[in-house]
Amino acid sequence: LLRVRTRAYHRARLHSSMAANDAGLSSTAESDVNSVRQVLIIVAMEQECMPLVDRFQLKKLKHPFLEGAPMVAWAGHVNELTLKVVWCGSDKRFGVNNVATTAA
Repeated sequence: LLRVRTRAYHRARLHSSMAANDAGLSSTAESDVNSVRQVLIIVAMEQECMPLVDRFQLKKLKHPFLEGAPMVAWAGHVNELTLKVVWCGSDKRFGVNNVATTAA
């Protein structure tokens, strides 16, 4: 299975490189097109997300979801990367983290 993934990865990279050459893009432009700029981490438990929020000094987003949704989100920048962390929130009735299918 690993070998199949590796071949597929190399085929995709080759195709991307060929497409960049056909479009007249340099290798620098190609790497800019393929670079990761945003990362979203969805976490079920508050105890799991708070170390990330604290470590990267993420700011809490105001109302990023529909009103009444229990989810909480933070965002910030780590070098040139935008990092977003979403916690599924807590159950109002029981006061516990929304885990498993509860968050859905």
